[in-house]
Amino acid sequence: MTYNDFAGSENLRSKVSVTESPIVSYAQNFEDVMLWRALGHVQNGFYIDVGAQDPIVDSVSLAFYEQGWRGLHVEPTHHY
Repeated sequence: MTYNDFAGSENLRSKVSVTESPIVSYAQNFEDVMLWRALGHVQNGFYIDVGAQDPIVDSVSLAFYEQGWRGLHVEPTHHY
């Protein structure tokens, strides 16, 4: 699923300032897509992912990483 598949109507896109490059959602419930709608205009952003767990499966921050963002992943569980 990409940003454009989930973005909604043209009217919504015209009101929200986001980059045109599509993102792939890795999150369970498209949380990364919803955050991208609000923050996609930020170039080279920084994130802190608390409770990051697996770096790919159900990741909320991986889509942002692929768009050039960098950040910090915090996970207290040794398994991850």
